[in-house]
Amino acid sequence: MKKITLFILTTIIVIACNSNEKKIVDKTKVDQVSGATKKSSIHYTEETHLKNVKQLTFGGDNAEAYFSFDNQQLV
Repeated sequence: MKKITLFILTTIIVIACNSNEKKIVDKTKVDQVSGATKKSSIHYTEETHLKNVKQLTFGGDNAEAYFSFDNQQLV
């Protein structure tokens, strides 16, 4: 009786863990290997101060940036 219960429980666990859902592949991700920046739709033509803004992280990755000692660049 214990072997049958163990077999049924193991079978249920294996079936529950094996989902048949198809994984959706997000093809909108940016190629992070090449590092190529693409023109984004968030840039406004009337913007005068932030013309060369680049997105540094993708997909929820966090990043830190600090000003250089001469306050001219972010590092």
